Amino acid sequence: MQKRVALILLALILVAAGLRGWRLAPRGIAAGDEALTALRALGLMEHGRWWTPYWNGAPDLHKPPLYYAMVAVGYCIFGVGTLAIRLPSMAAYLLIIVLAYALGRRIFDPVVGLGAALLTALHPTLAAQACVGMMDTTMIAFSLAAVYLLLLAAEHPLALPGWGVCCGLAMLAKGEAAAPILAASLLYVVLFRRDLLRRSGFHGGLLLALMLPGIWFGSQFIMHRDLFLKPHYTDIKDYRFRHSWRDAALFLKSIRCLWASWGGLAPLVFAAPLLVAGAAWRQRRKALVATVSHESILLALAGLVPLVLVSLVRQQMPWYMLPAVVPLAVFTAAAVRHILRPASPPVLRVTACLLLAAGSFLPGVYSGPRTLPGLVCAAAIAGIVLTLPRSPRLHSAAAGFTLLGLVLALAGCLSTANPRVNQFAFRSSETMRDLAQHLPPAATAPGAFVANFRHFHLNSLMFYCRRDSVQLRPFSQAPMPPGRAVAGVLKGGGCREFLQAVDVQSLTNHAGYEVILIRNTAQEAVVPAVGSRQ
Repeated sequence: MQKRVALILLALILVAAGLRGWRLAPRGIAAGDEALTALRALGLMEHGRWWTPYWNGAPDLHKPPLYYAMVAVGYCIFGVGTLAIRLPSMAAYLLIIVLAYALGRRIFDPVVGLGAALLTALHPTLAAQACVGMMDTTMIAFSLAAVYLLLLAAEHPLALPGWGVCCGLAMLAKGEAAAPILAASLLYVVLFRRDLLRRSGFHGGLLLALMLPGIWFGSQFIMHRDLFLKPHYTDIKDYRFRHSWRDAALFLKSIRCLWASWGGLAPLVFAAPLLVAGAAWRQRRKALVATVSHESILLALAGLVPLVLVSLVRQQMPWYMLPAVVPLAVFTAAAVRHILRPASPPVLRVTACLLLAAGSFLPGVYSGPRTLPGLVCAAAIAGIVLTLPRSPRLHSAAAGFTLLGLVLALAGCLSTANPRVNQFAFRSSETMRDLAQHLPPAATAPGAFVANFRHFHLNSLMFYCRRDSVQLRPFSQAPMPPGRAVAGVLKGGGCREFLQAVDVQSLTNHAGYEVILIRNTAQEAVVPAVGSRQ
């Protein structure tokens, strides 16, 4: 009966999380990386033979093809649009919530699992990230599945090959960024589960973890050596690791983002692993403590190792901290579970209430009524006061006030509308959608269009008009065949000095962009920039 109730509650959490994500998702392409995902999936389907991602007519090997392949399958089923782009990400988000429950139940109990699933579903940055077509949630889902299967290996030896497959799929989803889960797994095995080293299943799983991504990386290195080395070697050596190693602010950026993403709950969430360790130590059940500590250490490594490794790179995005969300959610749920028990040690509940009250003083993390932080602080203080006397009835009331303060903090902090907590900002692409309708049809101006801008706006425009693009400067320096017509989009309407030798017709102006038609009216090929200053 308890199992059925837990599954029903988990299903309700999943439905609520799905509806929240559906409401949160923007209409059009939401981010530069999402536009890249959409274009690479199209290239994979149309040019790459389902193995090599393409962007703008050329192989693009920055990321492996797993997510793009899933999007391409969605294109075939649902058509080219945001549903196909975002469906794998949202499905992975729901799987992450299920895995949070499974890990909490496995390491602690079903109540902790439900609490971890709820905290994971409420995390604003994770929810916002899951609503766009980016592969981070997919990587996290496979990584958490690898953790769960490695824990199951004690009872089910066949879980070890599954662990290896999940590690390999995580790296096929996002490349080197998923390597920390394999590192965390091997570190756990060496420290606590050396018996697995004597199992053939472990070595088979490790072989699968290396072979699955290795086949793609190796084949692309052979087929497109120079294109492969740029993102996977040159950029890493010359950009990612080329920074001042004395920059402490850079090393702590992901941790700061993780702290901010929990709002007023941050002090309690970050202290939760220590609170759980203290509670386990006081139970004095050595066998249970040993089992829980070993399994919880693997979960902690799954969150800590990515934070450590990402702190070494120069470019850090706010969502790089997301692999640590589920481990912290599980430990926080376990800590709350201990705190709410009437027989909980007074020092544990007092510490938790102090941390909850401290979070109410953090600036800008609460949204809604201005009195909310004060109510959270008052409930925490009441929990402390009622905990001090040695009365079971008062301790039950203290647990009730502590729970009230926690619920108020959850309601007031973890809002996707709060920019201090939700660190994934959507960027509208409506301008690019409208601009695509003003481009001349392919029958009038076939082929790629000319542009003098890059990145998010260009990728969005390429997706909406379903065309490749070429930059204005290289276009202007190459001969243009006679009678050829090319569409162009110039930001600000400038850069005409690059097109002096050809006929330029202005078609329309929209939102600071000028749509033009470029023609070579001469009888021979001409270089558009002839006579201009280079």
